Amino acid sequence: MVEEYGRHRPDGWPADAPLVAARGRLAEVGPTGVAWLDRTAHGDPLTIALLADPPPPTAVLVTVADGLQPVASRTPPGNPSLTTPPLATGVE
Repeated sequence: MVEEYGRHRPDGWPADAPLVAARGRLAEVGPTGVAWLDRTAHGDPLTIALLADPPPPTAVLVTVADGLQPVASRTPPGNPSLTTPPLATGVE
């Protein structure tokens, strides 16, 4: 499972977590997976974690993380897009 945490690491992870290389960055190894700092399209920091319960060996998680491809979010049917303003109605 891949989770996004904004600027924060997953809850309950130690502050001195071991580090490995994943996705071309340093990634923290926590009790349930690996997490690394990336950037959004706007340049904002974004922590991404690859989690499993129980987690496989760290080398397996790093291999999976290195193979992840970004997927564009789609607005679910029936939900308004958060990035497109609503159409004006009743404007004279």
